[in-house]
Amino acid sequence: MHLALQSLKHHKATAPSLLLLLATTNADKPSSPAAYEHRLAMMCLLAEEIGTYSSNTQIDIGITHHPRFIDKSVDLSSHPFFPAELTRQVWILGYDTLTRLLDTKYYPPTHTLAPLHSTLLSSQNRILVFTRPDAKFGDPAEQHSYVTSLDPSISDKVDLVAAEAVEEVEGVSSTNVRTGVKNGDEKAWRGGVGGGVAEWIVKEGLYL
Repeated sequence: MHLALQSLKHHKATAPSLLLLLATTNADKPSSPAAYEHRLAMMCLLAEEIGTYSSNTQIDIGITHHPRFIDKSVDLSSHPFFPAELTRQVWILGYDTLTRLLDTKYYPPTHTLAPLHSTLLSSQNRILVFTRPDAKFGDPAEQHSYVTSLDPSISDKVDLVAAEAVEEVEGVSSTNVRTGVKNGDEKAWRGGVGGGVAEWIVKEGLYL
């Protein structure tokens, strides 16, 4: 939630809209063990919580079968709710996701990043990337160095920022939440989700 609110503040818009998008398939890892109805319910709870802090933002929830961002971008551009001529897409990613996005193995048969330029990075679209406070991804300076080393056609479209509430997001991941729930370690997982989502996890007995 903290990153969503910071993203809305970073990219000011006269009519801000936030889309929480659930992909039913992933490009490089298995799907969450929670059933889709639970995942959608938790997204609704997250949307409600974000809305209490940003009442002027339209928050939508979507579901897609596309694992790749380029395909999601194409679908959004052709959707009547988000017409390409009126909508600027700003994709919110973590640094680790950015590195996967730019891995050419996901773009057969040519295995180049050319598809990005006609989809995700076309027109006024941008990518907002949050640095990942994790030693395995390098320190913030190394992450900034990686972004600036990219081809300008990509780096000029990437805004790399640090989370304002570092203590709130450090170590947060869906894997850590699921592991913490399974191990009965509330201190390890409750800080990684909003209050409503935490109560849903407990009530429905998820991840045990």
